[in-house]
Amino acid sequence: MRTQMLILVTFLLSLAIAVPTQAQLLSKDEKKEWKRKAKDYKKNPAALKRLTEERDQYREEAQELQQRMNSVQAEMNQNQGEVDALRQQIASLNNQLMAEQQTNRNLMQQIQEQQQPTPQPYPVDQGGEDYMVGTVYRIQVGAFKEVPARFNQYPDMYVENAGGLKKVMLGQYRNYEDAKIRLSQLKGEGFSSAWVVPFIDGQRSSLKEALRN
Repeated sequence: MRTQMLILVTFLLSLAIAVPTQAQLLSKDEKKEWKRKAKDYKKNPAALKRLTEERDQYREEAQELQQRMNSVQAEMNQNQGEVDALRQQIASLNNQLMAEQQTNRNLMQQIQEQQQPTPQPYPVDQGGEDYMVGTVYRIQVGAFKEVPARFNQYPDMYVENAGGLKKVMLGQYRNYEDAKIRLSQLKGEGFSSAWVVPFIDGQRSSLKEALRN
């Protein structure tokens, strides 16, 4: 009998601890129903014992599930940290790769510039027949009333008088590609409006006709 009473008291205490607020909100009918159940359990201690054991089992299972959830969450957090670290490494490697690619492009450009052939200008025409016959390409850099002194530094300068102006041209090339290379160089020196002027037998000509010869 004493054992039965202890089990009943334990059960009632657990109910009181678990749901103190709900117990205060029980209706009159609910209180009667719980009193009736308490009497039934008092008469049937085995049922009360099973109920207590089931409650303890459920509590243990709930605790075990909570521990497993905590473990899974911790593992997920660790995996997320590893993923973030890998993403940072990939971003860093991509930045390094882009920097290396830019360095390689710069080196290739420098190599190409160094390997680009510098055309050798033909001797300036001094009234002879050499470059007054056949096709010749010159680069005109401007037309002036008087030739500026800055052009004196170019040994391949050629001056054509026309309409009261002195048309200053640099270089004399038999090959159009050589003339284009020199044109690019002169534009890099600041002569942005320079262009290639073809001559055939000492007379200005169209590029189309000069290339056909």
